[in-house]
Amino acid sequence: MKIVLVDPSPYRSFSVMKPYEHLGLGYLGAVLRDEGYDVQLFSSVLEQKNERRTVNALLLLDADVIGFSVKEIFARETINIVKGLRKAGSTAKIVFGGHYPTFNHEILLNTFPEIDFIVRGEGEYILLNLIRALERNGSFDEIAGLTFRQAEQVIVNDAVQYCLDVDTLLFPLRDYAPMTIGDSGEIAIAASRGCYANCSFCSIQTFYRGLKGKHYRRRSNDNILSEIEQLMQQFDCNCFNFVDDQFIPPGTIGQKAIESFADEIIRRGLKIEFQCMTRVNDICEESLRKLKAAGLKSVFIGIESGHQRGLDTFNKGTTVEQNRHAMDVLDKVGIGYTAAFIMVDPYTTFRELMTNLDFLVEIKPRVLKSGGVLSVEPNVTPHIGTAIHTQLARENRLRGNFVDGYRYQTKNFNVFVFLSIWRFLENIILPLVFFSKEKFNTFSRFIKNR
Repeated sequence: MKIVLVDPSPYRSFSVMKPYEHLGLGYLGAVLRDEGYDVQLFSSVLEQKNERRTVNALLLLDADVIGFSVKEIFARETINIVKGLRKAGSTAKIVFGGHYPTFNHEILLNTFPEIDFIVRGEGEYILLNLIRALERNGSFDEIAGLTFRQAEQVIVNDAVQYCLDVDTLLFPLRDYAPMTIGDSGEIAIAASRGCYANCSFCSIQTFYRGLKGKHYRRRSNDNILSEIEQLMQQFDCNCFNFVDDQFIPPGTIGQKAIESFADEIIRRGLKIEFQCMTRVNDICEESLRKLKAAGLKSVFIGIESGHQRGLDTFNKGTTVEQNRHAMDVLDKVGIGYTAAFIMVDPYTTFRELMTNLDFLVEIKPRVLKSGGVLSVEPNVTPHIGTAIHTQLARENRLRGNFVDGYRYQTKNFNVFVFLSIWRFLENIILPLVFFSKEKFNTFSRFIKNR
């Protein structure tokens, strides 16, 4: 049985997004390949394929099962690919997985007959059990975490208990690593799964809701460093990008664990460089100094808002002063950082918009001086499965649909005008003027370093 696991994120000729490995598919593929199955990873963006060319490439692979990791922002493109496969005569079993299909499993199967199965939650062993059942023409009724169609009826099996001991997971497949290392000079790695926080614009907590066990699980230091050593030997690469939603564990225990991680890197004599993401309330000078000595070069922090009402709406559990303190500590230790910021939320007033603009003017010089980037989103996106989405639906303010995404209109007219101008420049003017990838990337670098 041949299985192809697909990241259908479409290739854009003007995109400034760095090439990336899809570690989720790598973990899925590792389990299947370990069981002797013929597994191939396919990335539309890395293969530089649009929808039509992705369909043609997948047809040539002639797989028995095609699994798609579906992001909400690319749901329409993914469904178009699946419809293209069916139109071309593909009889492969189509499986969806990821956050978006988990939140929309029933409506997806009821709406699109082209999809056969949806894996809900963490999918390594759900997918393995599905492949085994397909191979022996067995029943799907006992496969926890699976939603499927049977005699025109959608069947929703019980939720599965996800992997509590993440050290037991196989290291992910690295089929695309040479390509991404050659472009970015770094390799992606995950030290944990989940997140202990509950930000209102994030779907992680909802993704695990109803499942037993902790939502945040970190691999042991030995397990992480064993993979790093293996990757260094295999690919001759010593630069790593930790893609964890939360790299530094919470609390005093978390600080001790991350300091032990830094100490062990030094004890093993690993000459590496790495970057990570963490919350501002987990920024600790002592821990950062140890991490810097171990190779930490930059940190991604979510500042999100320059006023407290905005932080409270996002349920960040942080304060504006904590944001400033985190930057103070990073500056003091000498670690570069990217600061993520959301200009407008559904309740932003014009005065709050001006406060956010003033805050950006204040912090921009220090962020750039650190060698980092000020990453600003014009407004929060109400992704399905988030508290923001639920709240706006309750207020009857959502527009759109589950395939093309949801949006809302801010209540303040002046803020609405501001966002309209921003979107016009971003979506219409820039792609027209900077029509080539080289020109767009040059412009992007110029903006980031102003």
